Amino acid sequence: MNEFIQNLPKAELHVRLEGTIEPELLFELAQRNDIELPYTTPAEQNVVYFEPFFDPQGHTTRGADSAVEHLQMAEPYLDWIVGVGLDSDEVDNPTSKFADVFRDARAMGLKLTMHCDVHQKDVVAH
Repeated sequence: MNEFIQNLPKAELHVRLEGTIEPELLFELAQRNDIELPYTTPAEQNVVYFEPFFDPQGHTTRGADSAVEHLQMAEPYLDWIVGVGLDSDEVDNPTSKFADVFRDARAMGLKLTMHCDVHQKDVVAH
């Protein structure tokens, strides 16, 4: 069964750059901590498609202004990014505040995604 699963083609969808680690650092940390990794490359896992997204908000400052600024900073790297999305707590920060950011991202050819906190008031409206 393991061999069957290993040989299946895989896709890494909606991979957030903020939640990933560069391979070089991963291998360095594994070696430093004497941890043997079960694989060395995505190809060995038969990953045939990878879809990197990022949250245009800065992680030290939040909000629409931060998102506009960071989306503009990402323009030189559009070949590396598939889309943008919001990945933070939306309490008092509904996705509707980011309409201009998503419009600009779509104009850049990026795909869009956003979370919607089900515990927030007016969750459907925003």
